[in-house]
Amino acid sequence: MINKLSLFALLTISFSFASLAQKEGEIPETIIYKDDEAKLDLVPANRFFEQNLDDQPTHEIKPQEYDTKDYSINPPRFDAKVKIPTMPVDSLNPILPNYLKFGAGNYGTVLGEVYLTNKRSASYSYGTHLKHLSSSKGSLMNSGNGQDLAEFFGSKYGKVNTWNGHLSYSNNRYRYYGLPQTDSVNNKDSIKQTYQLFHGGINTIKANIGDKFTYSTGVDFYYLTTKLKAKELELLWNGKATMKLNDTRSASVDASISNANRTDSSSINRLLLMIKPTYKLIEENWDLTVGATINYSSDTLKGSKGLHLYPAIHANYNFIPGKVTLFAGAGGGMDKNTYRTFVQQNPYLGSNVPLSHTNRKIDLYVGSTGSIDNKVSYKVQMSYKAYTNQYFFTNSATDSSKFTALYDKAGLFSLEGGLFYDLNKDWRISANALYNGWHTDLLAKAWHQPAFQSSLGVQYNLKRKIYFNAEMYYLSGIQGLNLESNKTVKLADIADLSLKTEYRFSNSFSAFLELNNILSQKYQRYLYYQVKGFNVLAGLTYSF
Repeated sequence: MINKLSLFALLTISFSFASLAQKEGEIPETIIYKDDEAKLDLVPANRFFEQNLDDQPTHEIKPQEYDTKDYSINPPRFDAKVKIPTMPVDSLNPILPNYLKFGAGNYGTVLGEVYLTNKRSASYSYGTHLKHLSSSKGSLMNSGNGQDLAEFFGSKYGKVNTWNGHLSYSNNRYRYYGLPQTDSVNNKDSIKQTYQLFHGGINTIKANIGDKFTYSTGVDFYYLTTKLKAKELELLWNGKATMKLNDTRSASVDASISNANRTDSSSINRLLLMIKPTYKLIEENWDLTVGATINYSSDTLKGSKGLHLYPAIHANYNFIPGKVTLFAGAGGGMDKNTYRTFVQQNPYLGSNVPLSHTNRKIDLYVGSTGSIDNKVSYKVQMSYKAYTNQYFFTNSATDSSKFTALYDKAGLFSLEGGLFYDLNKDWRISANALYNGWHTDLLAKAWHQPAFQSSLGVQYNLKRKIYFNAEMYYLSGIQGLNLESNKTVKLADIADLSLKTEYRFSNSFSAFLELNNILSQKYQRYLYYQVKGFNVLAGLTYSF
């Protein structure tokens, strides 16, 4: 046991010094307001903490996605705790993991995508993914946009460890079109903005079945540059180690180090450290995890700077075994904010956006998960969070077509619920709702934060030949602030309905049709940035 603990300590120390030695230099679902994971295609950091329990590892087959919503707006999908599910994947016999995809639609939309990987292997996997998606125009003048993505990845499966590597480049193009249309015409070239992101990472996982000691550790780098000459380099290390003491007791340590250097009109280096030791007990009808989160931030803003300590407590109780589970917890932590994570949410940021991590001082929650019968499952949760230096996006005081961030103390009461109905292998229905009650200290409102969000998803598989996927999203209670005119604007409610269908001629050929924003609501998720109306994408896919 001493040797195993020494190995973990050595890994932690070595990666810590590797990250700290660099003095320079957290976007689940293509860019649509209802797809938070696809923001800008800026790939989030991989926290390689999940255990791989497969006896014979095989490479993951990447699902084919046809998201083509107006990713220039990027309204983030709310974090539904019960996600809209997808149909079970087809049998792996035969396996056709590679594909070519081409499509076209209105608004001058063009889609091209290639995914290539090796055949099944118990020893290794590797592949590449290339994608182009662009629209020459939108609902307003000069509101076209585009994205290009190239990524390469590989894994090596050893007897003790699995190694994974990733390298990617993305180029995302926008215009600050939230202007009076005459100004937009006269400033066509000056309103361009481009985000180029380079991301690379490597990690290793030791998580064989039956091992008492398991760990994972990995390093990533993110280098973001823009046409407006802003740039940011982040070096990130994540690690986790777990020691199984017996069948009902275990101890774990999570840790991370982030060093981000942002350069705009000036340069700032920001360090964020986290360590989280926990102890877990498992009994017949309940389990309890207790621990603490320790953060250190080099930010200069009061409330985020320095050393901070938070509880890390979570408990589950099987109220009706197999049917109803009750849970509760108390936590907190320093939520990382970087230029990259801000751009993931709103690509229309201006220059010199102030950056500070958010201090989540209190995070209390209680809820229940369970199943009503074999076909219906649910989750409900109530929570309260208290923040220091919570950010809110507002239009800039010098240019209303660009956004900046304001910070304030805030409290957030949330009530959310999700229902999932798995009728059979062909039908799935899910619904989610989230109410957010914001309270701010100095700011008049929680700018651009929705008060209510909901989603409804229906999926149907007709004899494994025709696939239907309908989704409806609704957001309300969004208010914007224009600092240039000191004007408050209540944005119209957002109702977005989409329908996707795929017809498979054979195992190799299929055709897809996607109808987006069927209600043709040219809504604004961010003030003055109107999205596309009804838009269509159709194309073909060849799998091999």
